[in-house]
Amino acid sequence: MIYNLKTNDNVTPINVSSRAFVSFTTKDIAPKTYRVTVTEGGAQVFDTGVQPFGTVKTQLKFPLKPTTRYDWQVTVADEKGKEESASSYFETALLDGFDNRAKWINTGALVIDAGMTKDTKAMFMKKKFTLEKVPADAKMYYCALGAGEVYINGKRVGEGFLSPSVTKYDKRALYLAENVTDFLKEGENCIAVMVGNGFYNQTVEDNWSFNHATWRDAPRMIMQVNFDGAPALFSDKSWLVTDRTPIVYNALRNGEFYDARLEKDWMGQTEPEGDFWTAAIATPIGGKLYPMEMPEIKVMNRIRPVSVTKTPSGKWLFDFGINLVGMCEIHMQAPAGATVMLRYAEKSADGEVDMKHVGQYIRTDHVQTDKYTFKGEGVEVWHARFTYHGFQYVEMTGLDQEPTLDSLVALQIYTAFDKIGDFTSSDYVLNTLYEIGERALVGNYHGIPTDCPHREKNGWTGDTALSSEQALMNYDIAPSYKKFMLDCMDNQRVSGQLSCIVPASSYWGYNWGFGPAWDTCFFTVPHMIKRYRGDNTVYAEIYDSAKKYIDDFCSYYEEDHLVNFGLGDWCFPTKAPAPYNRVATLRLTSSAFYYYNVKVLADMARDLRKYQDAKRYEAKAEAIRLSILKHFVNEETGEVDGDIQTSLACVLFFHMVPKKLAKKVARRLNASVKKAGYHFYAGILGCKWIFASLSEYGYTETAYRAITNPGYPSYRNWVERGATTMWEDWEDGFSHNHHMYSDVCGWMMKYIAGLRLDEKENAYRVFTVDPKLIPQIDNAAAEVETPYGKAAVSWKRENGVFTITVTVPSGTKANVSMPDKTKRVLTEGVYTLTCNV
Repeated sequence: MIYNLKTNDNVTPINVSSRAFVSFTTKDIAPKTYRVTVTEGGAQVFDTGVQPFGTVKTQLKFPLKPTTRYDWQVTVADEKGKEESASSYFETALLDGFDNRAKWINTGALVIDAGMTKDTKAMFMKKKFTLEKVPADAKMYYCALGAGEVYINGKRVGEGFLSPSVTKYDKRALYLAENVTDFLKEGENCIAVMVGNGFYNQTVEDNWSFNHATWRDAPRMIMQVNFDGAPALFSDKSWLVTDRTPIVYNALRNGEFYDARLEKDWMGQTEPEGDFWTAAIATPIGGKLYPMEMPEIKVMNRIRPVSVTKTPSGKWLFDFGINLVGMCEIHMQAPAGATVMLRYAEKSADGEVDMKHVGQYIRTDHVQTDKYTFKGEGVEVWHARFTYHGFQYVEMTGLDQEPTLDSLVALQIYTAFDKIGDFTSSDYVLNTLYEIGERALVGNYHGIPTDCPHREKNGWTGDTALSSEQALMNYDIAPSYKKFMLDCMDNQRVSGQLSCIVPASSYWGYNWGFGPAWDTCFFTVPHMIKRYRGDNTVYAEIYDSAKKYIDDFCSYYEEDHLVNFGLGDWCFPTKAPAPYNRVATLRLTSSAFYYYNVKVLADMARDLRKYQDAKRYEAKAEAIRLSILKHFVNEETGEVDGDIQTSLACVLFFHMVPKKLAKKVARRLNASVKKAGYHFYAGILGCKWIFASLSEYGYTETAYRAITNPGYPSYRNWVERGATTMWEDWEDGFSHNHHMYSDVCGWMMKYIAGLRLDEKENAYRVFTVDPKLIPQIDNAAAEVETPYGKAAVSWKRENGVFTITVTVPSGTKANVSMPDKTKRVLTEGVYTLTCNV
């Protein structure tokens, strides 16, 4: 069987850009060869010929025409010549750009006039048109900045929130494509668009100066609708617009205020006199428009509160039981003019919401606040559209009536990538950590990967780099990551410097926080996409920028092949006792990432057949490695940088020391963690390195005991203090929803369940099954939907017998290591193996 046919990571997309890559998965057939053919209107336009099986993605190397449907077929054959075929299709986007008749339109508002105004209403715009006959095919292409929702004849088109995705708008903006054929009717039709400020027009004064962003401007929209392949409708001065809308305030970092008394038939055929006026032609945005090929933000879950109580101050406090991201939908009845206010918080103190840490960088009074004014017509249902919040608790004020648990439901929203991995075990703490790590990851992806969903909503690159490996094990997140790499590239300065937050506004993101440990996102993420998904397509797009960063920017700082700038082992435990209260030397950690980044650049060069570049960067990486050994490692004792745990793990994790020396270093690391009472004393860098390094060198039980130690600092300590997402720090002084520590989820899958990549093969074409048995765990399981199909491991230990079940996808093999030291090589199938332990 052939399934999961995709083009550019999407099933039957209609927005394919200028490069098309197809992929597929097989089951119950072990392909030896494959062949892809493409037709346009029945005529063949491309044929790969018979190719050896193994490539995850196949580029369709022929000129693509704009807004054109292409049908493709893949045929695979096994070693006996048995064949199977499957078909799919895709359509290209506006490859030559929007028609010249399509204009950016808005109300005529200018940011230079609006200045720092806090009166940021949403904008409505609409176009009426008549159809004698409904076209057989109608495609709509549009971009609303900051964010928009489209309605045709009163029905919502699509399900996305805050679309299109965030970008650096003066370099790149994204447009969406929708098939709207079924929304049209004979006779009069109406297209209506609701536009909010989103990330594009941030009026709120904050710590990062997004109100002064180089791209900032009044909201606007551009649209083109094709009927049967020909441009037919455009955004222009024939549209009507208004800002006299029920959304009387919207700010991404604050909230949304809605006055239902102002609702009118804005998306229908009538316009109350004076409420709409002719659209103004807005200036074009600074960036170029590209089709959006990553998933939109969507409602992924609806979560009921677990309790509602009256606070000491007489307010109502809803507790949703978990830390989540989104907004509340109200289901309430109240008199016309009554206003309910919702304030969202992660913490409560003395029975009241605690807003201190979520609002410390926002200089307004409306942080994480929504308001709804009732129209007084029965039970009213409403939720915000142009903001989102991070919260567990919601404070309700403004109404005389006592709310019930049915008064609010939380809409959990995040970028709608699919779940492809899972882990479970006999250990409650590990299972809980896996759950909260995953919740933190998805709660911090809303078009870009952010650090936290409340206080900042910033695309911190270091956080993304640290969590990307486990993210790629558990989610089909590669398309979203590839888009983020282009965002990073768009934010690069002429000097080669990369920003530490993406997008970055004005000076913020460049003058503090950058450096190899955060900039590694531009290298780690593409490399992890290649390793886990077998996809190196982003290499070609970012290669020149990656070279510029290494050759121009890092070389500026280099001394004796080392660098000493940026941030180091961030969020180190502030209460660490001596002698464990020393942070790893910045010169070591930055140089280690410099070494890794150069190695990845060499890999990029080799994949792109730039062999001279590859040799040069391989030599450069070796020079950095040798200099690190010279300056930081005692080859006699195995001591690294004063025996700091993060430093010891650093040289092991990046494989910078020879095998014999590595064993010495690993022994010292193990001894340090044990001597500290099975505690790790590390920040976000060390926490990724320490546990993996301990397990790689035979000390998995030490890693487990440190992770599950009930005392501070440890992951279990968080769990016992009520964490439902990963925290920003070990002391609980800051955010309750950061994903930068979530690599522990990957550690569980790789070492406790024992499912991990082969050192040399990508995408699980060859994978290792090698659980690290420890007395505290009796069973564990992990699975990943790889590009070749599902790979899974499930083991248990019972009455002295170890039993393991391994699922091997077609076209792959698994190298299994049993506890009794026997080894097996398994090909496609499901196997159950046993041995005595």
